[in-house]
Amino acid sequence: MFDRIYKTILDVSTRLVSFLIAIGLLGLCGLDIFLRVYKNKYVLIGAGSSVCLLGVGALLIISSRKLSIRSALQDVPKLYVPINPSDVPKRVYRLIQADLSKVANISLEAKPRPEDALDLGWGKIGSQLETIHYKTAAIQTFELLEKAATEISPFYRREPSVSARRYIEMLIAETVLRKDVAHYYIDRYEQLRFGPRQMSEAEYKEFMKVFALLFRSLRYPELPG
Repeated sequence: MFDRIYKTILDVSTRLVSFLIAIGLLGLCGLDIFLRVYKNKYVLIGAGSSVCLLGVGALLIISSRKLSIRSALQDVPKLYVPINPSDVPKRVYRLIQADLSKVANISLEAKPRPEDALDLGWGKIGSQLETIHYKTAAIQTFELLEKAATEISPFYRREPSVSARRYIEMLIAETVLRKDVAHYYIDRYEQLRFGPRQMSEAEYKEFMKVFALLFRSLRYPELPG
């Protein structure tokens, strides 16, 4: 921070000294000219007029330059600086355009596409499964199965201490569910519930087919003959 302040003070001081030296030299030149021509008023008027015109012209040039720079800066868009082929050498322009194209392609590829939602476990945007999270919906099927079994008999209500697998085994023993379908369902259910991986759309549809088959296999227990 102190280095920056020191450099600023040094820069301002250097500019000020240079300006004062230039003013002094110009003043000496003007004084010399005045001492040479002050006896001839016509030459003095001509020299004075030339100096005034020179000062006015310099002031107009500086003012027009500042106005043109300010208007050019106002025309520059805020989000980007346009680069035309005439602004830089051709090789530099081609290099800039190649880099800009590369950045645009990377941005386009990084933008998530609707079909990429399948990898996140959600339904495809614009489809009937758009608002469905596959894994959550698949896990919730166990509650539907338990509710349906309870409607067959209140004795099939699952206690909180009973695991999902033990509950399914109990329903199989009571001949309420088909053994093969129930085992396949509970194996897949436990993988989904305790595994970190999300489901794809194909896996979700396959699981729901198994659940529908299991749901249709619900029946009243067989009475002993």
